[in-house]
Amino acid sequence: MLELPLALASFLLYRGTRFIMRRLIVLNSRLNRRRAHQWNLLSAETFQLPLALPAIMTAGPRWNPHAIIAGAGPFSVKQSVSVDLEAVLCSAKSWTLVFYTFPNQRTVAHIGALDGPFPQRWRSLALMPGKYTIALRYYHWSETVGLPEIQADGESVIPFRSVSHRNNDFYLDLIKRRSGFYLGMHYYMYTLLRREALVSPGFVEREFLPMGNPESRFRYGALERGEAIRFELAPALLANHDVYFTLYTRDSFPVRWYQIMEDQHLTEPALEDGFYLVRIHRKASTGADAAEAAIDIQMVPRQ
Repeated sequence: MLELPLALASFLLYRGTRFIMRRLIVLNSRLNRRRAHQWNLLSAETFQLPLALPAIMTAGPRWNPHAIIAGAGPFSVKQSVSVDLEAVLCSAKSWTLVFYTFPNQRTVAHIGALDGPFPQRWRSLALMPGKYTIALRYYHWSETVGLPEIQADGESVIPFRSVSHRNNDFYLDLIKRRSGFYLGMHYYMYTLLRREALVSPGFVEREFLPMGNPESRFRYGALERGEAIRFELAPALLANHDVYFTLYTRDSFPVRWYQIMEDQHLTEPALEDGFYLVRIHRKASTGADAAEAAIDIQMVPRQ
């Protein structure tokens, strides 16, 4: 009886918190211009910053523990932006670098490993005059990891930064940061996924999916305590894509994540109510349109 009223209250709390955090982010970008012109790595150090976790839990609550993630900006561009690809190509086999408008975060351009080969060290993109942010994702990273120098209109705006290949170890302790506040903010999402018939599919998708990555497709849903998921993947899908599974608690903390390597896979039963997200990330230029159709997902009831 209380499920829907509690979900509505949770939705309002989430939207209200997101409204506040977005304005604080814009204000911070104006007051702390130095930080805008450097790579900000999602790492254990991130949580030493005031309000960092609430900001992430409203801007990108579907954590991606499969990739090293860094962001930069906002910075101004008049005509073009250039990326030093030497550091990128040495750091990861699979990667994407996406440019967003600021502050509305609309995807405008991207460069990825699938755009190669890259005969020149620098890759330039023409952009409309304005302010932009960048999100960089490294999959299958190397022992030596570096974030590239970025230039805008021929001038360096973001310097190179070296990164530890153990950077993502912080996810192992992230669950310790759970609290009633985050459960209150994300409580509604489980209800929304369970009752998709009550709202439009587009609304559910916009609420749940992470910030856009042009080289990824997604499958997702709710999972009750004791339920498992059986995956059947077409061999062609595994040949052309990396398939990543992440299980989240109801308050949107990742508790289980790994790459699915076989064409038939059964997950362990969920220990509590939550939701899952499957990232289908292209590693070859073929098979992109058929990615979602080539995976069958079945819920296995609790035993």
